[in-house]
Amino acid sequence: MQARPFFEKALQVRQSLNDSIGLCETNLSLASLDQAEKKPIKALRRLDFVVHYAQRKGLTDLLVQGLQQRASLWNSLGKSDKAVSDYQEVVRWKDSLNLSTMRAKQTELEVSYRTQEKEQQLHEQELQVTRQKYWLGFLEIGRASCRERVLRLV
Repeated sequence: MQARPFFEKALQVRQSLNDSIGLCETNLSLASLDQAEKKPIKALRRLDFVVHYAQRKGLTDLLVQGLQQRASLWNSLGKSDKAVSDYQEVVRWKDSLNLSTMRAKQTELEVSYRTQEKEQQLHEQELQVTRQKYWLGFLEIGRASCRERVLRLV
């Protein structure tokens, strides 16, 4: 295929840059090419690399992609036990990712709620200070009015 030389060159560049994400993405693309060219052993090696490397680097999305692609390849090779094992790993990682996302959203909502709560308290305190200033102003006006009456009487 004509795309292979470009992917091979991209792989070399990404290795020299130590680009973890790029290495995984390029190996996934090359594995697809290998699979299309009926080279399942090469495809499996690339997918094994992606799965292990992505797991070691904490690249969950790429790990899941690698597992899915490898499971599909195992299935096409008639290795249903290995395909099932990879699909089970996909489900486990997706569940873990969903749980992490849900916890992050929960934390975000908690922070938002507490912030709104504090803003409400601050607004109520400002309102109370404003009321006190008005009362002090009224008292001062009343006191000045009384003083004026007393001065008139004297």
